[in-house]
Amino acid sequence: MLYNINALAISHIGLKRQMQEDNFLLSNGKYITLEDQVLFRERKQEKFIKRCSNPSKKALFAVSDGMGGHNAGEIASTFVIQALRRERHKILDSKSFEDAISHYQSYVEITNSDLCQYAAKDPTLHGMGATLATLMIYDDKVIGFNIGDSRIYHYCGQDLRQMSKDHTEGQRLFDLKLLNQEELKNFGARKALSRYFGMTEQFMQLNSEVTEIITVDTKAWFLLCSDGLTDVLTNGEIETILHEYYHQGNIEEAARKLTKSALAGSGYKQGGMDNITIILIEMTKEAKGSWLQ
Repeated sequence: MLYNINALAISHIGLKRQMQEDNFLLSNGKYITLEDQVLFRERKQEKFIKRCSNPSKKALFAVSDGMGGHNAGEIASTFVIQALRRERHKILDSKSFEDAISHYQSYVEITNSDLCQYAAKDPTLHGMGATLATLMIYDDKVIGFNIGDSRIYHYCGQDLRQMSKDHTEGQRLFDLKLLNQEELKNFGARKALSRYFGMTEQFMQLNSEVTEIITVDTKAWFLLCSDGLTDVLTNGEIETILHEYYHQGNIEEAARKLTKSALAGSGYKQGGMDNITIILIEMTKEAKGSWLQ
């Protein structure tokens, strides 16, 4: 099954951070290079906007967030994204959907080991880490992979659905019913990550949590984002913005409004305190051809 797949990525440094520790990967291979990161650091650039559009059967998208407060977060997220960029053909060219999932999990395990070894060689890199949220389109199936607290959402005109689950201490305690939603807001360690790239094997052999499988009948939007968006906007606020533009098929304006709203803040939440990165993807049936490069 061929789909028209249109995607837009926006990565904004935010209003307070000195570095852009987020990164992304579009299925045509576009991402934020280390040279691009220099433009952020020198304040010559506050945001990057990249696009890709073409009919295809298979595609891969990802958002990674270098761990705030750790050394070299921007190096960690770029390391993870560059490795996925190299492996994306192998994953998508798999003989079956199940093989593609297996190849993705192998990428995760090998990349985490490589990242830990790389950091061990340089004291300035000790403690660096990154999250990764990935969306894979394989024929008529769409599936997400998640490590950390970057998120994946599915929207088809009503009822925004969060496909991924945060790997945080707050989410763990909530799942165990040791904290309710109100208590979670005031829990100081709620954002502490329980799974991330950069974890040494003494804690666990890293693998990605796999989401439910989505089948797209006619049209669907998928949103990948770092927590610079979701720490400011609620799922309800995100849904309202997507609904405004969904029936127009205007992913660009929707993505821009999400970013602008995360910078402005919402309710009592101050905006722009973190880097903000989103990818908004629209899938619709039709067309011929392939655009993976």
